[in-house]
Amino acid sequence: MNCPKCNSPTRMDVDATISAPGELEHQFSKANIRRKDVYLIGVSWDAANFYCTNPECRYVYSGYINHVYKLRTLSNELEGVLDLLETKQLTDSDALDSFIKIAQRAKELNK
Repeated sequence: MNCPKCNSPTRMDVDATISAPGELEHQFSKANIRRKDVYLIGVSWDAANFYCTNPECRYVYSGYINHVYKLRTLSNELEGVLDLLETKQLTDSDALDSFIKIAQRAKELNK
């Protein structure tokens, strides 16, 4: 992935989950990680951070976490509007307007 700001190459930090024998607790050297009984289970791409390598830019892009956070925020907003509607604190018309605005913001996330 290149920097979305200046198109320079990036580096990334990502959390990886590995499976290893218990005897290697606190002993993750390069040699131990290369052992045949140590293997990668998965990577937490939602928490990945990408760093621009251009010293004049140094832009940091937080992988999928921004997208996940924004979706969670939209979901919370929808729940809030629904709660207000169910407790009659919001008219049907106002609730529909709110749902449409939230849906439009959700649509923008997919572009």
